Amino acid sequence: MATSSSNLLGKRNPEEDDLVTKKTLFNGHIPPQTKISDIINFFKDAGEVVRVRLFVTAKRIHRCYGLVDFASANEAKKVLYKKNGEYLHDYKIFLYVYSRRPQPPRRPRPPRPPGLNYNDYLQRESLPIEENETPSDFVEEVLYVANLSPQTKILHVKEFFKDVGEVVSVRLIAVAVRKKTLFVSRLSPEAQISDIINFFKDVGQVVHVRLIVDYTGEHVGDGFVEFASANEAEKVRVVYISLNVTASRRRVSEFDVKFQLMGAYCDENLSSLPVFSSGAPANELRFSKHVYDNVHGNIYLDPLCLKFIDTEQFQRLRELKQLGVTNMVYPGAVHSRFEHSLGVYWLAGETAQRLKNFQGMELGIDNYDLQTVRLAGLLHDIGHGPFSHMFEREFLPKVISDCQWSHELMSVNMIDHMVDTHHIDIDAQMLKRVKDMILASTEFSQLKGNAEKRFLYDIVANGRNGIDVDKFDYLVRDSRACGLGSNFQFQRLTETMRVLDNEICFRAKEYLSVHKLFATRADLYRTVYTHSKVKAIELMIVDAMVKANNHLEISSMINDPSEYWKLDDTILKTIEIAPDPELAEAKELILRVRRRQLYQFCNEYAVPKDKIDHFKAVTPQDIICSQKHTSLTLKEEDIAVTNVKIDLARGRENPLECINFYKDYDSAEKFVIPEDRVSHLLPTTYQDMIVRVYAKKPELVEAVSEAFENFQMRTYGIKAQVHATPEKKKRRVM
Repeated sequence: MATSSSNLLGKRNPEEDDLVTKKTLFNGHIPPQTKISDIINFFKDAGEVVRVRLFVTAKRIHRCYGLVDFASANEAKKVLYKKNGEYLHDYKIFLYVYSRRPQPPRRPRPPRPPGLNYNDYLQRESLPIEENETPSDFVEEVLYVANLSPQTKILHVKEFFKDVGEVVSVRLIAVAVRKKTLFVSRLSPEAQISDIINFFKDVGQVVHVRLIVDYTGEHVGDGFVEFASANEAEKVRVVYISLNVTASRRRVSEFDVKFQLMGAYCDENLSSLPVFSSGAPANELRFSKHVYDNVHGNIYLDPLCLKFIDTEQFQRLRELKQLGVTNMVYPGAVHSRFEHSLGVYWLAGETAQRLKNFQGMELGIDNYDLQTVRLAGLLHDIGHGPFSHMFEREFLPKVISDCQWSHELMSVNMIDHMVDTHHIDIDAQMLKRVKDMILASTEFSQLKGNAEKRFLYDIVANGRNGIDVDKFDYLVRDSRACGLGSNFQFQRLTETMRVLDNEICFRAKEYLSVHKLFATRADLYRTVYTHSKVKAIELMIVDAMVKANNHLEISSMINDPSEYWKLDDTILKTIEIAPDPELAEAKELILRVRRRQLYQFCNEYAVPKDKIDHFKAVTPQDIICSQKHTSLTLKEEDIAVTNVKIDLARGRENPLECINFYKDYDSAEKFVIPEDRVSHLLPTTYQDMIVRVYAKKPELVEAVSEAFENFQMRTYGIKAQVHATPEKKKRRVM
């Protein structure tokens, strides 16, 4: 193996550039103690390393990033997908495709005079140049060119002289601009363009900010700030200050910032430096605020998202249990929407970042997109009501006829309310995209199939096929909280996803992993979300809230975000401790829940497969009408019926028919895989409908069970239930 042990960047012939860039990866976040042999060993199971080049400082200490050449472009691509994000010496390694740009030849720096330290040298080069001054190193081979237009670039000068002679070097002397431009260094990683402008607003008017960025597009802490005049720039020259990068949060992170007049760099081609003209998120996670999550580990929070998190509207999510009343059956299921929202925020950002790493140049994914996707993940559930889906699906339909309300629509309205109430500075276009991402999987979505970067709208709430990071988080989080095992690994999907024709596709070999996602979801619905005891408690809580609605006017708050945010799971305690006699019936029901005197489950049946297409929801009235003449006459308020639908997220359709796959990483073709090409053991129907009946009083179980059996005989000609109601249950009394 011809591996170079040099840690300096070598020179390369131009003819080799195309070949090298295809098999060269930029290697970031390398541990300081790493040697070249460590890097070779790290990659040996994925590809053959032929050369390693580490970027070094003046003291020949490597800067923790470098370039790795592989034997072939295929091996480099395989390494990118296999090793990106793995750990070396406890450091997470980041890999990117190296893009080599041709640079104009630069003149050598003049030797530093003996005894002159770096600060003196920098200040000497930073002296302003007079307008009539000619460069001191002017010789016959150098021409002084004047009266250039302001927008002229070095490339334009070379093009102008190419028919006369070869231009070796061009040095543009910025006179007026140079006097009013400051070089800014040691900026906080969280610092954005708006922070810099706001910082200088009491000194002078900032007209242009350029931040120098690295290979990943993140700013490196240096940049240039141009003021309206040289006098304004002079006021802040060579000043040491402390810059608080988040005005809304005191003392979050402070960094020294040093400003000096730009001058030492005016003889370089500044236009060739990668710069941002808009804000960039943090590239140093260690400086970010973070929380530890029991599912994803450390979750790092960016400044903009913190502005939303630190509001009473978002903190309300702590009082909304993710699974409603499920904790009364599975005691561990006490996690909240707050945790879930942070988890989706993190996964959305990680997923978008992976797409950027693998296809960033091709897809045009930038930091603005990453910020938008993260924010959509954070706020996607901000509109949920008390006990989550129970409020929307069970309570509201009983108190509002033809209710079209949804928590997604309330999330959108709540976001607007938060921005207005807390004066959050957010770009209007970003805000619109965040709301579109939240509504992407609903009937209220106005997205077009050919929308720009349409694939980004499928990360948080996927309306095309249902594979999104929202499911990734709650499947793992809910299974863990309830003490249930789950062998679904969402990482296999995030590591292999690719965008083809503006749509996220998955590798064909992951077909069964995709199916496992939907099967895991259906299993949780059957064993947890719609557990018979869980549904009994939900029915009682809903009845209590319905009885309390007229007095507390709960339903009147759903259209006003300024009132709605006050609703959470503590509504039960509010009813319990209220002295109002109007709440007596509601209080009695809640007391029964506390004492475990629940509605009694009588029986259930699964709707026959051939009847599902024409199924009509069963009501208490249907059961009463099936009662035979007995001494006990049932009333509608004696019975509770719940129609439970369990599917694979697409109703009666196979969700995998909506998912596109690709063959391998070299393939640019997407296709749908017919289910009979994979396995004959996969299901042929994709939806179950289960009808359950409850008696609201124990002494009514026998009568209700008998009427329920009669209903089955009258409707289907058979008793569709698995077995009769146990005699012990029929004899139970409160």
